[in-house]
Amino acid sequence: MKTALTDRAIKAMHKADKPYDRYDAIVPGLALRVMPSGVKTFVLLTRFPRSKNPTRRALGAYGALTLEGARKQARHWLELIARGVDPAVEVEEERRQRERERATTFAAVAADYLDREIYGHDRARPKKRSAAKIEQCLRDVLVPLFGARPITLLTADEIMRPLDLIARVGTDRALVKLGVRKKLRRPGRKAGPSPEQSRLLFTYIEMVFNWALDHGSYGLDRNPLDRVSKTRRLGAPVRRDHTLGDEELVV
Repeated sequence: MKTALTDRAIKAMHKADKPYDRYDAIVPGLALRVMPSGVKTFVLLTRFPRSKNPTRRALGAYGALTLEGARKQARHWLELIARGVDPAVEVEEERRQRERERATTFAAVAADYLDREIYGHDRARPKKRSAAKIEQCLRDVLVPLFGARPITLLTADEIMRPLDLIARVGTDRALVKLGVRKKLRRPGRKAGPSPEQSRLLFTYIEMVFNWALDHGSYGLDRNPLDRVSKTRRLGAPVRRDHTLGDEELVV
């Protein structure tokens, strides 16, 4: 007998010696499968493309997938099947897309940039004299800000808003305001603008983008900062005889 599944009814279902299904009266073929271990999983029982008989496929575990989410996914699978498309094909493509996105996050690209362009084969003898400074800026500031984002989705506005804030209040306070750090690393230090530090960060993130473009394997077709004037946005460079203050250094 089919009944409309509810969260209350699902929570009340107890494990048994053998797996059992409780079918939903709202979406055809949708059921909750309860295992002897007590694990509850949404499944869809239907005839999939190139299958002679109805088979059961898991949609997701209850808890990780809500009841409404399971109904939505089951309806989507049924629509695909009606068009002769096996949902497994879409699931696999989504998995590959997630893998591509993980491989092309700013954090992943920045790590490749450091390994291949800045350090090379011997980290004790980096290819760039400023390797330590570049790595510090990437590790402590740019990756915490943008690391989880696919590099192809980062926009100039998304990048410049934090850099503008750093120019106004300094790196440490900007990262706390942006939620990247929970607390100030140096709370006793007087707040102050840090335009030169922001300019340096602009230069380094631009270097990563240009390298990724040249490398050609990250799906990037343009540098999002290519139309941003560093001087107009962050000011002109400081005089050569100027000594950087504490707030103009990475913290």
